[in-house]
Amino acid sequence: MINNEKFRDFIGLLIGIVTVPMAICTMHWSNTTSDSITEAINIANTYSFYQGKAVRKAMTQMRIYDLEMDLKLTPPATQEGMEVIKERLAVLKKFADNYESDPASGEGKKELLEKAKKLEDAQKIKSTTSTYYGNAMILLQLSIILASTALTVRLGLLLLPAAFFMLAGLFVMADAALLFFPIPFF
Repeated sequence: MINNEKFRDFIGLLIGIVTVPMAICTMHWSNTTSDSITEAINIANTYSFYQGKAVRKAMTQMRIYDLEMDLKLTPPATQEGMEVIKERLAVLKKFADNYESDPASGEGKKELLEKAKKLEDAQKIKSTTSTYYGNAMILLQLSIILASTALTVRLGLLLLPAAFFMLAGLFVMADAALLFFPIPFF
């Protein structure tokens, strides 16, 4: 039984203090969840852009093939016509090469794939962080509920699990901020 008024005041103060990290967890959980969703959208957009480049490259290669076949099957009547087609082929081949890799713009397939993989790594971290903050928030809420119940019914035994949940919540919150320990069941 909790009858000592100073001890009850201390528990009340502790409950108030635990609400601060819980509020911080709530804010970070909201932010990292939003960031994770934004990253997922950016990943989808980057892969869509990559696919668009792949389609355009394939279409350009088909046009190159068609021009080369036309050149073989029905060569132009004049040398000038031949030069125009060869120039057009050279331009199309350059376009096809740039669709594959274009370091200057960063928008070749190779660069887009690298960008998408980096975005996936960042999104995975944001998603993990969001999950950890959410779980820390739940653990801290459980701590507050158990401590409040202990005060209300004056049963000190409830303070042990309350303290456990508080410490676990603070640990998971720190881990969410620093990602120093992978938590397998979260």
